[in-house]
Amino acid sequence: MALQAGTESRHRQPTQSERNSLAADRAHIAVIDAKIMELKRSLSLLNKERGLLQDRLGTYTYPVLTLPDEIVSEIFIHFLPVYPETPSLIGRSSPNLLGQIWIC
Repeated sequence: MALQAGTESRHRQPTQSERNSLAADRAHIAVIDAKIMELKRSLSLLNKERGLLQDRLGTYTYPVLTLPDEIVSEIFIHFLPVYPETPSLIGRSSPNLLGQIWIC
């Protein structure tokens, strides 16, 4: 397409300094893309490892979970003090002690 007299091109040629800067930017983008790909591979491996660990944990049955709800309720009823007395937050009468025992 020919330019009409008196009009200028909308695009100009970049200077050598601008070409060098553009080339450096493209190279930097390539480095960033390579890092992104490396991180995606690492993330994929970590997700696979996490899944294997979750599968292994999913096969374990905590012994307390095999007890009937009625027995667990009775344990708590006998362990906790009668209202309005409150259990201590730490020590032998703490409800946290039950959690520590049952997790083991």
